[in-house]
Amino acid sequence: MHIPPKPEHWYGRTVNWLLLLILLPVVLIALPIALLFVLGYWLMDMLKKKLEDKEPLVAILQEPELPKELFQNEQLRLTTIEIDWDADVEQAFDEWIHELGWRDEYEELSLKRLLTQPEIAGLHRQLIGPLCKEWNGGLFLQVFEPTMTSGKPAGTSWLVYLNYSTLTWERVEEVGPAYLEVSSNDPGMLQADCNDGSQLWLRIDALV
Repeated sequence: MHIPPKPEHWYGRTVNWLLLLILLPVVLIALPIALLFVLGYWLMDMLKKKLEDKEPLVAILQEPELPKELFQNEQLRLTTIEIDWDADVEQAFDEWIHELGWRDEYEELSLKRLLTQPEIAGLHRQLIGPLCKEWNGGLFLQVFEPTMTSGKPAGTSWLVYLNYSTLTWERVEEVGPAYLEVSSNDPGMLQADCNDGSQLWLRIDALV
């Protein structure tokens, strides 16, 4: 005996469609949120593991360099700072220094940037060697500078004299590629070992 299915009432179909219309947006919104939550949790876990595996990072703050005292009296103060070879020295002059073999030894040989207070035109921020010799109301220094002359070496050096009272300076003698120092045997004599193996001697008994 065949029993026909009961006819579905119209309001039953309506309820089903309403439920579908309500649940579908909820599922479409909740599913991406759940996926983002799972992905975020996984990323945070991976980052935490990587940080735990690495050694603690220590931030190193480089303190600005303080000028070093070279000379001071009532009239002036001279200090020096290190040289920024890449940013603060002309390329040709830098190559000249390098060719002389001084580039890797400049710290030992004390090639520095001079600062003068009060500022002395032409001498302030010049490159100087280790020589600092007081003499007769002034100072002897050795200044290194580019030559800016074609057909000659890209750099040279000069023995210069700085007067205390007038705060003026003058070139006394061109020295070239050599470091001057005071002779241990004679305080009035300056000596230098030249790059070609010879020696240079300068007597400073008087300054005309």
